Amino acid sequence: MSDQRTARWVLLGADHIRELERRLEALTIATEPAVRVEPPTIPLKGVTVHLQSAFKLAETLEEFANTGNFEPFVEITPDYSLTASRSTEGVELTDSNNRVALTQRESRKWAGIIRGELDRFNAIQFERGGIRTVCAASEQGQWVLQWGDEVFLPSGNSPKSLPVSGSGLGGAVGSPIIKHAGGFVLLLRPETGSCVALTDAESGSLEGS
Repeated sequence: MSDQRTARWVLLGADHIRELERRLEALTIATEPAVRVEPPTIPLKGVTVHLQSAFKLAETLEEFANTGNFEPFVEITPDYSLTASRSTEGVELTDSNNRVALTQRESRKWAGIIRGELDRFNAIQFERGGIRTVCAASEQGQWVLQWGDEVFLPSGNSPKSLPVSGSGLGGAVGSPIIKHAGGFVLLLRPETGSCVALTDAESGSLEGS
């Protein structure tokens, strides 16, 4: 083979050709444009509630509805932010773009709406130390959301069914790369760079969700 620019040649045997074909095929798969899918969110009077913060917000609104008091919080990830603070109306919610105030009565209503949406998405949440993970189902598959990282598992896939990647090139377009390291199952979404780490127990919860 020669690239005709330097007048240099290389000789390839059958094993070299096979390896070159394998690498070219993997490179083609990795560079094919993937259909961009986004995790579901919950709209709240103009404020976008991401599922990674939905359980926390529902608890906060329920506390305010029941007691008239609540603990303000701020959650910031690379892709979104959500703040719950006190206002003259009651609870003031702010995302990256919008702001809305809720009275005590409205808080009870919206807490119920958020809980209903979480049930509709069959969402579950577990926390490990300071790391919160939310798993949620959609029509195309299920999402694993971990503090700003969002990994999508297409329908029919689970951490146990996905092939473990040894080369880092991954499998089919739209499927995450899976690795095992330090006692965790790592799921990487190649098109975005998002990566989540699951324990065996968390991975088992995902299998059953």
